Amino acid sequence: MEIGGSHVSIGLADLIGGRLVAGSRFRSAVNPDGTATEIIAAWTSAARQLGPGWENWGVAMPGPFDYRRGVGGFAGVGKFAALAGLDIGAALAAGIGGSVRIRFSNDADAFAVGEWLAIGDSRPDRLVGITLGTGVGTGFVDSGTAVTDGASVPPEGSAYRLSIDDRPLEETASSRAVLAAYNRACDADLDSVAALSELARQGDRVAREIFQGAWRAAAEALAPYISAFGARVVVVGGSIARSWDLVEPALLEGLTSWSRPLATTIELRRSNDPERSALLGAAFIASRAG
Repeated sequence: MEIGGSHVSIGLADLIGGRLVAGSRFRSAVNPDGTATEIIAAWTSAARQLGPGWENWGVAMPGPFDYRRGVGGFAGVGKFAALAGLDIGAALAAGIGGSVRIRFSNDADAFAVGEWLAIGDSRPDRLVGITLGTGVGTGFVDSGTAVTDGASVPPEGSAYRLSIDDRPLEETASSRAVLAAYNRACDADLDSVAALSELARQGDRVAREIFQGAWRAAAEALAPYISAFGARVVVVGGSIARSWDLVEPALLEGLTSWSRPLATTIELRRSNDPERSALLGAAFIASRAG
């Protein structure tokens, strides 16, 4: 199961083949401002579309979240406020029914692990996954394990703990930040990053510099960790990656600014299917949890 800000996706994972079972993926809309009962019901209703008998569930969940206890800390973050402090693991198990085991993982970690798994026989030892959207998510994968501590990764393995110009990274590199920056600069009222990226393509110099500048700065902030971790592959997902024609050169410029050799020795690519990867990764992490 993959929990998004306004959707839930489910699928059966073939961990040997590194793929989802054909025809097993479902996606449903979820109101993140609903009551706890409504949100849990939406998630479990989607889960039951697979039919009965599935006991082992991996769930990719956005933070802030206590992944060991299965309890959300969503108060004041603009989504799932009704779930703050709730034992979501118990609520999901009750709603799905039967004898189920649920293991939670960070959504960015699940995405990165799933990307690593889907590569197949040519998997690199180390891969970094980056998700660009309402914030910046990162997953550092070593042979299928998400690494969340040590000097070679950001604190908790999470980009949101980093800073740019003494400000939290997401005040520069996030959909909210780039829209706010453009609207301030041009006295505009844009409400979607898709509209901003289209203006950039059409030759709006301010739109292009703000949009690309954000991801250039994010790449430069992440570059020391990508280098220290020894990643051979960096895969990018999230809603912002849909504008890959603008995002890719900005990321490469940021990596090059920090270290030209780094930019030339890694494989930087866009994810073909971020949702699939999050589902695969959640299942793989759960399978290793014991």
